[in-house]
Amino acid sequence: MIKYEKNLYWSEQHNLKLDQLADSCEKIVNYAENNLKGKGNTADIPLIGDTYNSYNLLLFPLPEIQRLYYSIAGSFKQIRKDSDWWIKCWANVYSDQAHHDWHQHHTHYTETVPMYPSYHGIFCVQGIDTATTYRNNNTNEQVHIYQKPNQLTLIQNHADWYHRTWPYKQKETRITVAFNIIHRQDLLPFAHINHWMPL
Repeated sequence: MIKYEKNLYWSEQHNLKLDQLADSCEKIVNYAENNLKGKGNTADIPLIGDTYNSYNLLLFPLPEIQRLYYSIAGSFKQIRKDSDWWIKCWANVYSDQAHHDWHQHHTHYTETVPMYPSYHGIFCVQGIDTATTYRNNNTNEQVHIYQKPNQLTLIQNHADWYHRTWPYKQKETRITVAFNIIHRQDLLPFAHINHWMPL
């Protein structure tokens, strides 16, 4: 059962085969780095770079990827009962102090004010002592979301809230899957080919 926590995010524990999912994520990221670098659009989240934006992780027929899709869809449907939501998904593989500084996932795919709220999320595949920090730029309030393997976190986007990860210091590689969820009414259908898929 999904839980709403700290009036900011939802979380739910799942039961995926994490060794298989970690292997699939590493293979996809390696493929993207070697074959897709320079082919993505960096307009939405320049901090992360263009490689993540050149593929949708959920479209690869590798072990546990389909189960990950159904896990995200099942959790999201506990939050939104309506239909016509679309998802874009990528993997982050961290080691040796890697991290992302303050950024947000808001209305980067739209040209106008969105008709629906948008969402983003994190699925923790592998990692020890890892957290994502959210900060309200108006109030300076901060919320730390600590992740553990097989935990799915969903967050509704707010213009005032930014988030970051911190330099990863553990020996074990940190692997997370990140995603954006946006309603079809707020997507530009020809702006990002093979980028979104129905949830």
